[in-house]
Amino acid sequence: MALLLPAVAVGHDFEVAPSPSDNRYSADVVPTFTGVGTFPVIEVTPEMSTGLDKIFVIYNTDEVEMNFTATTDEVTIWERFDYSSGQFQIEEITDITRAGNVTTLSHVIPNTGYRIIDGPNFYYYWVVNYADYPQAVDCRSTVAENYDVLIDTTNGAFIGSPPLRLLFTGYPTDAVANGVWEMATDPDFENAIIRFHQDKVDYTFNEEGTYYMRYRVFNAAGTCEACGDTHIITIRKENYLQGDVNRDGEVGIADVNAVIDIVLGDGSNAAADVNVDGEIGVADVNAVIDVILGTQPVNDITGSWYSEYFVDEEGQYNVPESIAVGFDFYSDYTGRYSYRNKDGWAYTGLRWTQQRELLFIWYDDGEYERLFCKIDENGYLLMSLYSDYHNYTAYRPVGSASAALMGMNVAQDRNIPRQGNSGVVMKPVSRASRVKAGV
Repeated sequence: MALLLPAVAVGHDFEVAPSPSDNRYSADVVPTFTGVGTFPVIEVTPEMSTGLDKIFVIYNTDEVEMNFTATTDEVTIWERFDYSSGQFQIEEITDITRAGNVTTLSHVIPNTGYRIIDGPNFYYYWVVNYADYPQAVDCRSTVAENYDVLIDTTNGAFIGSPPLRLLFTGYPTDAVANGVWEMATDPDFENAIIRFHQDKVDYTFNEEGTYYMRYRVFNAAGTCEACGDTHIITIRKENYLQGDVNRDGEVGIADVNAVIDIVLGDGSNAAADVNVDGEIGVADVNAVIDVILGTQPVNDITGSWYSEYFVDEEGQYNVPESIAVGFDFYSDYTGRYSYRNKDGWAYTGLRWTQQRELLFIWYDDGEYERLFCKIDENGYLLMSLYSDYHNYTAYRPVGSASAALMGMNVAQDRNIPRQGNSGVVMKPVSRASRVKAGV
């Protein structure tokens, strides 16, 4: 809802008007304000019919000073005007301090107009004290990904694979008494499926589809409301190939051209960050070419893996059998994490997905990991918390003998149980790190 302004600021023709030669609509010549606090000054350019050059909305004008820098050598004259009595009234302001070509008004009276005369130029401004208008109900909203599982964001829309966890935050004005986040399956919110009566919503999308979220606020009487932006979230199950920038299921010259276009400033696409360094540049062009030439094979981690050694800046350390762990990654993006406890081997089910070199794992016990992974020249699966792999755990592919020992599922048999465990689950990188720290 727009802030309500006095009549003089919404279309009144001044009875005292400058001559046609006056520089009356000089949008670039504006005063500055000091002492405004943490809230920014909102600057509005009104319709020409208002007779005003600018409207300034200040959160609280109690300790605010207004400064004007003259563009001529003549003495700057300040005048105050209003229309509160039904007639246009104007008076000169005398308590102005001067320092060179800068004049300062130390006491700003709000909800009033100011005419500043700078030689032949007349400037008309209106200052609004936001604190005097509690009936102004408004809000804004933001969305941030809690976990980096987004496939792409385009024009504010979020596109990702399930489960996609997002944090929605609403920012109401002081006049708001009630705020609610609404989720719907249609852009008009005729089919609202969930309402959250809170300013912050931490929500995980598990089902495919397109969802719409908006933040809606009301005043205490329920007579006034406002809505923030509508956020569009598309959830779809996808596991793109590394280097498949244009999402056509193949890695080829078209993907090289797609990255080049983005580097040259034509559009954006998160998939173009092929080497996952947080930037899109020439290195990503080379990374796509490496995939095409086969020098950087696309990782296929489907199968069973058993931790063997850990590497950090100081060297390589074998993982003892007593604390070794294993993974089954099934082709349907489910799987199992195997580890030892006091009773022997224990298992925790998981879901996983890959986006280029990133691996996301959601464990059935509620834990989550975001890792970098790749297959090295020896066929080992390397998992790391870091994109440069300066610390990583190496997992060897599991053969039938060791698989039988661990109870791992090389044959992808869905009948093997995937139960949780009440003990502390040590995840791959952190567990191997603790092995090294304890010896």
